[in-house]
Amino acid sequence: MKTKTYRSIVAKINNHIRDNSYIQGTHYRWYVGITGDVDRRKVEHLTEEPDMRHFKAYYAYSAKIASEIEDYFAKKGTANKVGSRGANENSKLVYVYKIPLYNLYFHKP
Repeated sequence: MKTKTYRSIVAKINNHIRDNSYIQGTHYRWYVGITGDVDRRKVEHLTEEPDMRHFKAYYAYSAKIASEIEDYFAKKGTANKVGSRGANENSKLVYVYKIPLYNLYFHKP
């Protein structure tokens, strides 16, 4: 996993969402989060969403950049919330996945 800047990660996530969405411009079925341990976080999400699809992760230069990316996508309409959610200085991994349609109503980020 290569280290990425804000702009490059945003572009990669936007491309990933576009390439894996039936209707362009719909972000509500996507979740973008940050973590220091992507394997642990993926397992935690799989517990609630066993059919999770299109999972990808990107390494940011800093936790601040990762948090800004997470907030950027929340403002675009992804399922995650804007603001501090318990991230720490090790939360430099930005991840994205598609929420299964049948889980969308019950989704709790």
